[in-house]
Amino acid sequence: MKKMKKKYFIISLVLIVFSCTRTKILTKEEVTEAIEYTSLDTALQQNHKEVFRLNLSDKELSKLPEEVLKFKYLQVLVLKRNNFEIFPEKVLKLKNLQILELGQNKLKSIPSSIEKLKNLKVLTIDINKIESLPEEIGNLKKMKYLNMDVNKISELPESMKNFTDMRTFVMRSNRLKTIYHVVKHMPKLELLWIYNNPIKNEELDSIINFCSDSTNIDMKKQPEFFRPEGKPILINMDKSKKEEDKK
Repeated sequence: MKKMKKKYFIISLVLIVFSCTRTKILTKEEVTEAIEYTSLDTALQQNHKEVFRLNLSDKELSKLPEEVLKFKYLQVLVLKRNNFEIFPEKVLKLKNLQILELGQNKLKSIPSSIEKLKNLKVLTIDINKIESLPEEIGNLKKMKYLNMDVNKISELPESMKNFTDMRTFVMRSNRLKTIYHVVKHMPKLELLWIYNNPIKNEELDSIINFCSDSTNIDMKKQPEFFRPEGKPILINMDKSKKEEDKK
């Protein structure tokens, strides 16, 4: 009898642990339809398990409030236009997070621990002061939309070739000289924005050949390129640089 009780106790304990660590991933439609809370106080007054979207933009935050971690099933967290100088690593405890927006802050780096956000599909870190990206970012294999506009990034890690489900890749106004080694592993890419980067002609040609079945493309008049199977991909490049190179 004691052995049976012990066995049931262990099973119950396992079930409790499982229920505490389980994930709840909403569909795109469910995320869209979920209520977006723009006040932390208002969100805290709700059933914490039913708070899926939280927008704390323009709150002059430099640290993530501890209370945010109460929303264990949070899918969308928007922290734009705040005062973050250090990536808020508390965010990494939100295992269900699909969308994280940190644009227009003062971030200087992204931690390697970002790989913990296994369900992340959208990441925006535009208009910051980031100079490099960790190799571990490539472990975010569900990534579909990545915006890193207006930073100081000069190199993309090889691991980003894991972004095979990427649809929109935005890298304008950085310091990139090469990007093809990553882009060529994105077969589902629909939008590529790389304006205002010091990318050489040979590199641009490789990108165009990857995206298009045309050999004669006027970059200025024809921003849409096509894959061999006919699916269009829109590319925004530095036209002024291209024209300069022709001279």
